[in-house]
Amino acid sequence: DDVLRIRSFLQFYYLTQEEFSPSSPQERAVDWIIHQDNVSQFPTTGNGVKALLQRWILAVFAFTTQHEHWHACGAPPQSSSSSPPDPLLLNMNKTTACHVDVLDLSTDESISNTYYYWLSHDHECTWYGVTCDENGSVMRLELPENNLNGPIPGELIHLTSLRILHLQHNLLSGTLPTHIAHLYPLIELQLLDNMFSGTIPEELYDLTTLQKLSLGWNDFSGTLSTRIGEMTNLQ
Repeated sequence: DDVLRIRSFLQFYYLTQEEFSPSSPQERAVDWIIHQDNVSQFPTTGNGVKALLQRWILAVFAFTTQHEHWHACGAPPQSSSSSPPDPLLLNMNKTTACHVDVLDLSTDESISNTYYYWLSHDHECTWYGVTCDENGSVMRLELPENNLNGPIPGELIHLTSLRILHLQHNLLSGTLPTHIAHLYPLIELQLLDNMFSGTIPEELYDLTTLQKLSLGWNDFSGTLSTRIGEMTNLQ
């Protein structure tokens, strides 16, 4: 049964036993893939398998950071309604766009950009804040000032092409996951002005590819390790 294969395949990438709980973001993301994203056949190609995993990882990120409460493009309008969703609107989700005003630094004027809502049926590379390379792999995840709330899911380590992670000015909390050291291609990590706590994990200093690192305005304790001197690419 393809649905069981999809579930078993994605569960292979769970990081802790707790993630098998039906209410976990990981399980909710699997259920979304199967029942709402309507993926009913296991991919027959390597690229298809990679695409399935990538889409699930972003869904985990959405559920972990409470996408329905994001300021921009977190959930289609009907998702926040207390009344039953309109079936016609659900069918139109694949064409539902969100519009975000951004400042054009060259003209100092506000312009409206069009993206697609997270967890819509559109390709995840068109979701707000997601940028992919020519192979369709996520290389940038940029969601500053968007009311993200919760921890950073460790599953991001499976985005093996991720180079830019900008999540500053949100309400992210918890400790920095030690798995972050496995984001080897990462060159920018911006986590300024959140609610992270605990000590900065030693594993962070293994990210010697980093060129920009911003961790200020959080609730970290302890001191910086002298190993920060090993991060010779920081600018």
